[in-house]
Amino acid sequence: MACGSGGIYAEVERDVSVRVLPVDRAEIERMVDETRMSRLLGMGRGKPAGDRVALIDALIRLAGIASAMEDCLVEIDVNPIIVLPDRRGVKALDAN
Repeated sequence: MACGSGGIYAEVERDVSVRVLPVDRAEIERMVDETRMSRLLGMGRGKPAGDRVALIDALIRLAGIASAMEDCLVEIDVNPIIVLPDRRGVKALDAN
């Protein structure tokens, strides 16, 4: 499982954290914390914090789906996941 900033940041900045499934909540939290995007979730300068809990919940559900389907699943790609302000959730804009 890979988690990180999308687009140019993932490719150029290599802002990605990777784990072999299965993973638990603590491991997913560490994955998020290892990325530069984690700093954006806290925001500042008048910008609201992102919904870190919802992001971690979504990643846990994705990891669970992937683990449950390991015999037949090749790949799940959800990109981008937009993290909304705290307690507002996340939105997957594209998945395949």
